[in-house]
Amino acid sequence: MLNSMTGFGRAEEQHKNYHLQVEIKSLNSKYFDLVSKYDESISAFENEITQLIKNKCERGKIFLNIKFVKLYEGENKVEIDKNKVKHYMNKVNTLKKILKTNQDVSLTHILNLPGIFKEKNFFEKNSNKKKLFKSINDALNDLLKHRRKEGSNIEKDLIKKVSDVKKKVTFIDKMARNNINLDIKSYNKRINKIVGKIDIDKDRVYQEIAIIMEKKVIDEEIIRIKSHLELLLSLIKNKYNTGKKINFILQEIHREINTIGSKSDNIKISHTVVELKTIIEKIKEQIQNIL
Repeated sequence: MLNSMTGFGRAEEQHKNYHLQVEIKSLNSKYFDLVSKYDESISAFENEITQLIKNKCERGKIFLNIKFVKLYEGENKVEIDKNKVKHYMNKVNTLKKILKTNQDVSLTHILNLPGIFKEKNFFEKNSNKKKLFKSINDALNDLLKHRRKEGSNIEKDLIKKVSDVKKKVTFIDKMARNNINLDIKSYNKRINKIVGKIDIDKDRVYQEIAIIMEKKVIDEEIIRIKSHLELLLSLIKNKYNTGKKINFILQEIHREINTIGSKSDNIKISHTVVELKTIIEKIKEQIQNIL
């Protein structure tokens, strides 16, 4: 089964001490590219988070957004760093003596001093780190479920398009064989008309006709296209990532179709070749969205 590169996953956990929400979105990309947005307290786990997402998503432009809100109750209480406050006040008193002023320091100024409040990093606790990574994994699993669902829809569409290509290739094969028979009859008719009027080597003429007809034969191209189509179907149904392989097969099919178009002078075959190219281009567009 194919996997799409686009999808969305979400996980949320509500607790009396915190609210955690993880959202992951993925778009098409040839490579793995992660754009993250989360609280500073989570940045210590950046490498672990990146590796986890890369292992599961493999390719794509990935957007990760982690919203974390602490509810300041129980173990999340904020404490005043009394030693730091005393240190600051001693420095303020020293400064007042230097400046020879008795001006009071307002509470607003004290609150703006860095580091006077202290709180533990919520995720330093191993059990809380596990909860974080569980939420990330849940969001990833949700994303992968969406990828599989969209991949299944793409697979059905591709199988239908491959079936359309097969029908048109069979039509071209039939038309080409009929066209060769008609050409042979036409050449015979013309030869019979001129034989007797001028002195020609009839065997030599037939040799030239045979060379001309050989250039119009597309049996090998038809065989190769049918072989490529069978391989294409097997890749589409393969559970492993096959996007790059499918792209290669499509290039080969496109090349064979171009050869058929250049060999044929039948208007119906020419029109069908154009239709085939259109279908192949649509398949190529779809393939850009799968792993």
